[in-house]
Amino acid sequence: MIRLREPALERPYRMPLFPAPALFSLFVNAALLTAFVYEEPLVPAWAFALLGALTLLASWAAYRAGRNRAPNVHGSAPEA
Repeated sequence: MIRLREPALERPYRMPLFPAPALFSLFVNAALLTAFVYEEPLVPAWAFALLGALTLLASWAAYRAGRNRAPNVHGSAPEA
């Protein structure tokens, strides 16, 4: 967001050869994923399913924790 709001602002770090390293890592990860799925289709499927379930569980837990801490729109105490 800062890059959009203040594009001329000096930044403490610049990525060398941007965007080449990011594109290279994206390509390597896509190639690895393709190779894993090609060699053993069920193992990556189960891994993605487990990762998705864990992500949903962590998101739900974070939502519940934040909901109990933050006041609601009207400024009163949150419901239990």
